[in-house]
Amino acid sequence: MIEFIKRASNHSNKTAIVSKGKTYSFSDILERSAQIASRLLNNKTDLNEARIAFIIDPSFEYVATQWGIWRAGGVAIPLCTKHPLSSLEYVIDDTQSQALVYSQNYSSLISTLFDKTEGIDEASIQTTSTHLPDIESSRNAMILYTSGTVRNGNVSGSDPNLTFSVGDTISFVVNASGHPFYLKTVAGTGTYGNTDGDFSVATFKRLYAVANSANAIYLLDRDGHAVRKIDIKPTIKIASGQTSGSITLRGIDDFVFEADETITYSVGTTVNVSSSSDFSSLAGVTLKSNEIAPVAKIISSSQNVIGENAGKATVSVVLTDAYSSARNDMDDSFKSDYYYLGAYDGSKYYSSKSDDHRTWSSAKVIAESLGGQLAIITSDLENEAVVTGIFNNDPSYDAVDRRWLNHWIGLSYTDTDSDEVDDAWVWSNGVSSNSFTNWGGNQEGKAIGTSKYAWLHYEGGWWDDRGTDHRRFVIEFSSAHTDAASELTFTVASSKSEA
Repeated sequence: MIEFIKRASNHSNKTAIVSKGKTYSFSDILERSAQIASRLLNNKTDLNEARIAFIIDPSFEYVATQWGIWRAGGVAIPLCTKHPLSSLEYVIDDTQSQALVYSQNYSSLISTLFDKTEGIDEASIQTTSTHLPDIESSRNAMILYTSGTVRNGNVSGSDPNLTFSVGDTISFVVNASGHPFYLKTVAGTGTYGNTDGDFSVATFKRLYAVANSANAIYLLDRDGHAVRKIDIKPTIKIASGQTSGSITLRGIDDFVFEADETITYSVGTTVNVSSSSDFSSLAGVTLKSNEIAPVAKIISSSQNVIGENAGKATVSVVLTDAYSSARNDMDDSFKSDYYYLGAYDGSKYYSSKSDDHRTWSSAKVIAESLGGQLAIITSDLENEAVVTGIFNNDPSYDAVDRRWLNHWIGLSYTDTDSDEVDDAWVWSNGVSSNSFTNWGGNQEGKAIGTSKYAWLHYEGGWWDDRGTDHRRFVIEFSSAHTDAASELTFTVASSKSEA
């Protein structure tokens, strides 16, 4: 018998779990897990380490399902409740899971996976307990897919990211033994599939190997049983009977202001084209940035008032983009009042302490007075970095028992007029939130009534509420500006008027 099952039997009447306002004993877990194990066995004597996936919120049912899988002789594979369908599908495929036990609130998300494995609604299991196998402690118990991390020159975890440019030699070391590794094109759709085409539509699945040449990147797609080719140098094909062709240039839409750039092009090689063809009329293309030009921001001054007769003030300014904070870090004299959460992509983050709760507007004013801004979160990785920073550095929270955060971020709902046509969630630096959101519930993010201000709540999910509530807050000091400040001196000379 598994050791913890034996111990649980010795304490059958003691409280084991308090979930959703209800208390469960070890006896309750043993009884329910035996039902689940019997259903999974389905008249077999032992699952013999068959892989059983499950997706259930942390609860009594989660524990009972996990124990049930082990008691039936299976290997438990917990699925992350926050992962997209494509990631869940990968785990099911990679582990060849025999069954997927789920709670009803995830049925619509995972229904398409039932073509790959048997779906079992946990609440529907009413099987009478049967004789269960004797499981040795040496059996494999669980396969856990963890989140990945990114390191320059070093890749680890299950979902790392790499960036490379046309013409680069791709060379990297993966330190992720036992975990899946994906290589995705930046301009791809981000979903699984087997679609040929340009970067905007092409998809592949279960990448096995990569090779590159001067003209192309080759991908060995295990799922599609094919070698897929990505052309590095653009090609224009003119079909038989046609007289013209075209190629589309797509700029990367970011927030970085850049000077005008001229793109020139020429024909390299041709196939089935007359040698007398003239390409001398090819013209260049000018690429213009549609971002706001850099601005100078004041970060400090020696004094705020100069007398009308004489005086001097020295003002420190930095050159920054229009979306970043005035400073790249908090002044040392204020750091003891905040928890340092760490850095992500060059930005630094701080959170207020337990005795400092503010309205959203007040928190915004404080953040900007320190030279920062309420946190602008534009990706899942940035959100994870901020939340992990709170769990690791603020003693009021942790990732196990105290996951209910209470922190304002810099997102609010802009209500421009009565028709709601142009209304939207906008970050305090003016950037739209359309590219990334992390709303935590079905009703969150709908800006109902006065709920027009966003804050971090359970495990970093976003909730909206009225801005007059008092909460803690996260300050970001972004990095897109000069490292050193420049100084300007304004002097008012003494003057005297005569009649």
